[in-house]
Amino acid sequence: MKKVSLILLTICLFLASCQQENFGPLNTADQGDEVSQEMASTIAANFNATFAATTFKGESTNARLSSKEKTVKEVTPFRDEVGKPLYYIITYKEGGFVIVSAEKKTMPILAFSETSNFPIGKELPEGVKETMFSYKEGIKKIRARAATPDDRVVKEWRRLEDTEAVKALVQKARNKSAQPNNEPVDPPCQDSQLYVTLSTAAWGQGTSWNSQMPLENTFGCSGLPNGRAYTGCVATAMAIVMNFHDFPNTYNWNTMGANQFETARLMRNAANSVNMSYMCFGSGANGDAIVPGFVSSFGYSSLASYRSYNLTTITTEITTWGRPVILTGYRSGSGHAWVCDGFYEYYSCSGGTYAPMLYMNWGWDGSYNGFFSTSGFDPMGGSNYYTGLKMVTAIRRP
Repeated sequence: MKKVSLILLTICLFLASCQQENFGPLNTADQGDEVSQEMASTIAANFNATFAATTFKGESTNARLSSKEKTVKEVTPFRDEVGKPLYYIITYKEGGFVIVSAEKKTMPILAFSETSNFPIGKELPEGVKETMFSYKEGIKKIRARAATPDDRVVKEWRRLEDTEAVKALVQKARNKSAQPNNEPVDPPCQDSQLYVTLSTAAWGQGTSWNSQMPLENTFGCSGLPNGRAYTGCVATAMAIVMNFHDFPNTYNWNTMGANQFETARLMRNAANSVNMSYMCFGSGANGDAIVPGFVSSFGYSSLASYRSYNLTTITTEITTWGRPVILTGYRSGSGHAWVCDGFYEYYSCSGGTYAPMLYMNWGWDGSYNGFFSTSGFDPMGGSNYYTGLKMVTAIRRP
């Protein structure tokens, strides 16, 4: 099994880290105001700084702080039908992105990645497209309600708006790294983050991955990558999970990767196991076929199940059992399957636990991969804009 990274991150804000005055006065009157592009950039920069100021095991805090300084490449606003910003996507020259809400009645950070790219101006993969649609509809719904923002939401905006407090946090982290043995025996309450990643492969559906798929002329198409059918998101998600488990033993897992026959063979066999349908615009399979495919074709445990999305179950699969999950969702006749393999949660002494994020591996050669707010699947406690969002859990060896 691939290496599992489970890191409990502790942020020492100040000796009185739980005191609200660290983040300036609370002003709820303007919490529903539109967030400007400049403010969104500040929020993203401050989020990156607080994330980088956290100590990781076996790693120098100063080295981490230095390595995580990023230069903004582009800030792209996404607007509603009347031109009002809904959220901003901030990308960085060094890689990585942060998606910031343009509405102060929602949590400020909708998604982020330290390393992945978020290409702007290209057609989004289905799973990403539907998630961003959910954010859009959730924000519009909250604006229409004109409700008072949740207290935790207000505090989180205040925390990330206060650049001076963030600078002090970073300096304290550097000081702590220089004097690691000066911590009190019983320190005061400290804000903390739980960050879990299972590190699944950044594989895709097109060229090289599809080198064993049917030739395009066998189903009346032309112009497809490599002259062959796409692997399909279901086959790619299954292959990524099997690569994580290094099972079954009939494959040489040491040779897996791009431009490798063994990877393409795994993709084709996964497609066969779910009776993949090949079309000119993509390849598709029914989500109900995933579990039988794992069990009957690849010898995985019969305990695997396909059922409705449940955040608690997914969290347990990732943080307790160390197993990636496959998610499926559909809307307006299109659907997608992808891998969920990470969990992020922030705890504030003053605000409690904020809405967790899940790490999504979209199966698009690493692009768009990152932590996405779970509100995208049940926007702010409201309607789910996917149809029949489901999960495949307990995917493990027999």
